[in-house]
Parts: sequence; structure tokens; C-alpha cells
Amino acid sequence: MKITHIDQTSAKEIRTIMEAAFAKIAESTGVHIALGRISYDPRGFTAKTTGVVGASKADAQRQSFEKDCYKVGLKSSDFGREIMISGTKMAITGVNTRAYRFPVSVTEVSTKKKFKISRTMVKAALAA
Repeated sequence: MKITHIDQTSAKEIRTIMEAAFAKIAESTGVHIALGRISYDPRGFTAKTTGVVGASKADAQRQSFEKDCYKVGLKSSDFGREIMISGTKMAITGVNTRAYRFPVSVTEVSTKKKFKISRTMVKAALAA
């Protein structure tokens, strides 16, 4: 398939192809590459990539969480901890110290859907 312009559909196809290529790289070199956000216009795209040596994506997320969790008032032991938010079971999966309003990433346990929430929501859920 040859791509003549970039739109949402072709960006998704490019992501799939890149993730497959990154998996092969990880298999052969031990460097795990995570593909972040892809921004595009009809002429081209940019993508953020992050490489981690000798660790899986989950290990890299945990290490990143442990490095930054104290900045948002969490403990390293809170990674993966399940909390209830609005009657839904969520697991704490990350922090983004540059996101002032919603610095904590959580994943809904049943659907694996990802959300960003505030520090106060996490603190209230941890206290409950």
C-alpha cells in the first residue's frame, strides 16, 4: 500500500507498521521502543519515540513512576494500586509532572481504558 497523503486512517496504519518494526528491534537488540503521540497534516507526520535498554514497557513505566511519584504526592508503592473512582475500579499507572491539572494516569481495570485525573481525586480515593 502506498500512502499519498496523511489522514487519521493512514496515521493509524503507520502506527501499526512502526510498532511491528519496533517489536522486531526490541527482539534483536534488547532496546524497547515506545511510540508516543503522532501528529500529522496531509503532507507528513511527527511521532515521539522513547527507547529503554533492557526493560519492557511495563518496567519502564514503573521506573518512570517511581522516579516522579513523590512530585504529585504519591509513594512508589502506589504504582498499580487499585482505587475506586465514581464507582469504577481504576489502577494507578503513571504520573506526568508537567500536567498541572491532571498529573496522574489511571487505567480502568475492566476495559483497560486510560484516564488522567487530579491529585485530589487520587488522594481522596486512597484515603477511602
